[in-house]
Amino acid sequence: MNSSLFFKTIFAILRSNSMFGVIRSVKGARQRVVVSLSPNNVPKKPTIMRNLQDWYDEYGQSHQNPTNKKIHWVCVPAIFFSIIGMIMSIPKGPIEGFLGANASFLENWIWIPLVGIVLFYIRLSLKMSIVIMFFSLFCIVASSILASYVGSLFWFSLGLFVVAWIGQFVGHKIEGKKPSFLKDLQFLLIGPAWVFEQLLFGKK
Repeated sequence: MNSSLFFKTIFAILRSNSMFGVIRSVKGARQRVVVSLSPNNVPKKPTIMRNLQDWYDEYGQSHQNPTNKKIHWVCVPAIFFSIIGMIMSIPKGPIEGFLGANASFLENWIWIPLVGIVLFYIRLSLKMSIVIMFFSLFCIVASSILASYVGSLFWFSLGLFVVAWIGQFVGHKIEGKKPSFLKDLQFLLIGPAWVFEQLLFGKK
């Protein structure tokens, strides 16, 4: 075999292998870049569970003005009461008569969301969950009695709901800050706890 032809062949093989090596290196580098940029490989920030005091502190940032505070002391419980009244106005439908004639008070859709609300507060504070539970029971009993004196519990509750929310926004206009729930809807449930914490336990 001609020696020049032999060396040319070897050189061609080495070149082809080096080219494949370069290609493989480039592909490997591209894969590493794709993997490193994958959302699944981005370090996740640790999830911090906020306690009730953390919620109070953040909620209180937009409730510093004394007038706005007093408005909330009235309007937040009123909104809570009105929502219960509206839910209690929903026709019983399939649950009517389910528990018998002597348990009509329990045959109401309000108990379903109420369980979820109490569980939300239990996760944050057993003390506050008990307070909210008793206030909710008061609202349910009061709404049942009120239904006998007003033409429509739903329309009465809706009117109270609208008036109370107008009061809320007037308070925030005075405060000069937006309502907290615009940042996180969970503040809609923190509001009642914050009010009762101040009214019952003196944390102004």
